[in-house]
Amino acid sequence: MSARKKTRRPGAGRSHRKGLPRGALRRLLAPLALVAVVLSAVAVGGVLVLVTGRDGGPPPPIPNTAVIVDHLSLTAPSPQFVESATDTLEKAGYTVDYYPGEEITVDFYRDLQTRGYELIVFRTHSSRITGEWRGEVFDETVFHTSEPYDQAKYVDEQRDMS
Repeated sequence: MSARKKTRRPGAGRSHRKGLPRGALRRLLAPLALVAVVLSAVAVGGVLVLVTGRDGGPPPPIPNTAVIVDHLSLTAPSPQFVESATDTLEKAGYTVDYYPGEEITVDFYRDLQTRGYELIVFRTHSSRITGEWRGEVFDETVFHTSEPYDQAKYVDEQRDMS
């Protein structure tokens, strides 16, 4: 009987973490990251956005449509996340639209609720703002856009905030 020499494929070795093959942690955490983003969006209250229809009630969402709003693509691109999230959603029967950071503006967020998506995944910077304004207490989560500030835009909103 002849002894066969074992050969390793490149990258098939172990990482510096004892017992984990290289890349195993990343492969384990990728689906969890998607779940975390979706659950975060639910917690923020932004996953299902309804608008009022002609009869006063909300129109039904377009079945099996999802969108990934990826504002972070500008500062922390993650093609792996986009690919994994899209693949997961498509396997679940969704048609997926994707919007990168350069398309995320105030008007984009305003219009998003009218597009009828059944599921919205936000990958974006956000802030929680609490306080009192004009005698009203508020506790809001707000999303950021990539739109540069312009005093001449959204004049009504700026006036309402003063």
